[in-house]
Amino acid sequence: MTGRQRIQAVLDGTRPDRIPWTTLADDTTRSVMPPRFREMPLLDFYREIGCDVMMFGNWGLPSGAEVVYPVRIVSPVRSQWTSDGERDTCTTATDWGTLTSVYRRGHPLMYPARWPNCST
Repeated sequence: MTGRQRIQAVLDGTRPDRIPWTTLADDTTRSVMPPRFREMPLLDFYREIGCDVMMFGNWGLPSGAEVVYPVRIVSPVRSQWTSDGERDTCTTATDWGTLTSVYRRGHPLMYPARWPNCST
């Protein structure tokens, strides 16, 4: 099984071939290890120790090897909170548009980004 198949098996409630596991390592973590481990690319290190390769964002990847995410960093943002006593509304205005989220006692009722034509 691949790491992805292993995690999917767990999520599906079926038995994986072994317990899925991973770790986070970077140059600082590996700096105290023998040269063989320090010098190998991070993905090769994960494969060498036998863990499932599950990258958390671009953690530890060298410049130029990062995964490009389909997101846009927006700055500046202007947020305003209002409350009607029952619900708290946060309106965040950006140069790209406005996001609105609604909460009741800290629990989200409406998320700022959602599928079109979705009521929640």
